[in-house]
Order: sequence, then structure tokens, then C-alpha cells
Amino acid sequence: MVLVLGRVNKNEDNATRILCLSVNNSTIGQLLSPDAVLLLYKPLEASLSPLPPFHFFNTSTMAHYSQRKDILPLTGGCACGLIRYQLALLPLIVHCCYCTTCQRQTGPICALNAVIESTTLTLLPSAAPTIGSSSYPDPIPAAIHPAFARLTSADSTAREPHPEAEPVSVCLPTASGVGQTLVGCPVCHTGLWNYYADAGPHLPYVRVGTLDRPWDIQPDVHIYTQSRQSWVTVNDGKPSFEGYYTRREDYLRDEALKRYEALKPQVAEMKAQLMAGWE
Repeated sequence: MVLVLGRVNKNEDNATRILCLSVNNSTIGQLLSPDAVLLLYKPLEASLSPLPPFHFFNTSTMAHYSQRKDILPLTGGCACGLIRYQLALLPLIVHCCYCTTCQRQTGPICALNAVIESTTLTLLPSAAPTIGSSSYPDPIPAAIHPAFARLTSADSTAREPHPEAEPVSVCLPTASGVGQTLVGCPVCHTGLWNYYADAGPHLPYVRVGTLDRPWDIQPDVHIYTQSRQSWVTVNDGKPSFEGYYTRREDYLRDEALKRYEALKPQVAEMKAQLMAGWE
């Protein structure tokens, strides 16, 4: 692992020097000596924002999210900051899904989805974009340079915060023929949560990576492992299924089970409407 320290120097040729320290014998660490210096160039017209003081969080020793009431409310949002949201309660359950649909939609080898009641999810006013990191206690401001957007023929998402911004929804095809609805930002197109046929609009599957502090949330189950990449190993001791699990109730903690049971009448009504529309 290489730690980037919050120390930035500039010399007369406007090169930005970021001091890096090798802290273990990892592959990258073997390439950089402890006093190695990376030279990064920034054009004169670009603004230079030094990194904040470095702070290390050992995320591997954090307690399970269900034991950490201090992390509430959970906040998150899209990449450009237009759509912001808040979760008032902890997730009912968190899936680590390896299905090929999730891989296609999100890009990584799996999707980490926090399943939670829609009544606990509320929108917040938009805000300036930031980048979260478990290495720093506060979000790092993010920005777009107009020249880069122009050179890559891209629309810039830079804009003033909007207090009443609304996400957009699009229904995507699935192998079951039912579909799934993706809710995201109308400007930067970041997907924020999905609705599936198991509960429709009553149970959003919030993409954990869009949280401001995604490292606070760990998976409870691994699903569709038969579709995982061949080089991926699942060995964290959590329940693992080649497909989907049979009964969600068997994997919910007591408090989450009570919340889920209270939701069942609404889910049953939704499924009845779905079946009626199918005929």
C-alpha cells in the first residue's frame, strides 16, 4: 500500500510534487522507495488544492454496521452532487451480488446493495461534489476543469446546487421478463438505487458505493456467486448462494425482521397489482 501524504509542493516549472511513502511490502511498495516522489503536472490555469491532513481508518476492524448507531443518518448522492439522499435507519440486509446484470450496470465485479424501506429514504438538497475516502475524516472537494470536458467532447456537470432536484427512473430489461427500475441522477447519470420485483417501490436497493461513507457498510450475504469472475474468492464467512436465497426472513437480524414483517401487506398488494397487469 502507498499512502499519499497531504503535502504538496510546487516548483518554478509548475510541476506538482506529491510525496508518497511505501508502508508495506506490497507490489506497489516494491516499486517505490520510502522517499519516492511522484511528479504530476498541472497546467498553470488549473487550481491546485492540497490534500487534507492524512488520517488512517482501519476498516477491517470496524464493528458490523448493525452495531454502530453512530453512523446514522446515512447520507449519499450522485457524482455531481445534484441528487443527495439520506437513510434514517440502518439497512434491513446488505447483498453482495455477482449476477451479470449487476456487473453490467455498475462495472465492478459485484454490486453492494443495501436493502431498506422506501419510507426511510428521503431526498436532500443538492450540494457541491465531493469524493469520499476512508483515509480522510471529511469528504474531499471535487471539480471539473472545462478544458478536459471540452477535449473529451463531454458535457460538464458543473452547475449551481438545486434545492428541489429530483432523480429520474428508467425500467431496464431482466431475464425474468419483469424488469427492474434504476433511479439515478438526470445530469451525471449515476445510478443510486434499484427497485426489483420482490417488493417494487417499497424496498429500494441502495447502491452502497454512492454513500458518503461506503466503508461503514459490509455485506450480510453473497448472492449469484455462480456468476462471479473466476479469480474472485468469497471467504468472509457470510452466507453464500449460487443463486438467490429462498427466505429473506432467515437472514435478517431481529430488529430488521420486525420491520420487514410490517412491510409485507404493502408488498402483497404490489404483487397482486403486478399479476393483474400481467394478465
